[in-house]
Amino acid sequence: MTGANVLICRSKMDDRLSDQLSRQGIFAMQMVDYRDFEAAAKATGGSIISDAYQLEKEDLGLARKLEVDKIKPDDIVVLYCDRGATLLLRGSSPELVQELEKTVKRALLILKHSRSNPRVVPGGGAILVELASQLRIYALTFEGRDQFVIGSFADALEKIPECLSCNYGLDPIDMMIQLRNHHANGKQAMGVGEHGCVDMYDASIIELGSVNRANIHRAYELVSLLLRVDDCFYVKDIPRFHKQ
Repeated sequence: MTGANVLICRSKMDDRLSDQLSRQGIFAMQMVDYRDFEAAAKATGGSIISDAYQLEKEDLGLARKLEVDKIKPDDIVVLYCDRGATLLLRGSSPELVQELEKTVKRALLILKHSRSNPRVVPGGGAILVELASQLRIYALTFEGRDQFVIGSFADALEKIPECLSCNYGLDPIDMMIQLRNHHANGKQAMGVGEHGCVDMYDASIIELGSVNRANIHRAYELVSLLLRVDDCFYVKDIPRFHKQ
């Protein structure tokens, strides 16, 4: 005897076997989805065993409590574990639930990145305006077309705060002039807020430095790839049906 009191099985169990397990005080779940099966193993710390005769005490997982509930029309089983948690998302349509799932996954991904690299930068496009101003100063050290290329990259970075200004219903030209003046005076945390230029640290609006670094690196790689293109080919669509 291993001392197990809960059994989770992916396949269907015989009724007589389920009855015997119930008589011995073992709660049995059958025909469990593969993803739920894997999640339960990770949350409880248990091992997946293909043969019950190979079960050892070391393979058992641990849960503080088990509850049986109902979310119409389905019955659900809730395991209270210290190693994991389940987020239940509800929506009026499958499309809405999918969007909610994407939002939650992105939030969890940002949380994961923040734990590995907690460095933050001011949000609201403040870091991009500062980078653009520094790039324009750096461009002056070059001659010829290199200066134009670096300046164009700086202009591309400022498109994001311009879009933020439009989203807030602000004039993008006036906002960019104000932001450039603030950053020229050493106010590097000034970004686009709901009512104009705002110190992002005072407004508690921050972003992960690693995310901004990755976005700028991808933009640099894309620009480098486009500059390597020597020629473009135009392929005319071939009609599917030829006239006789």
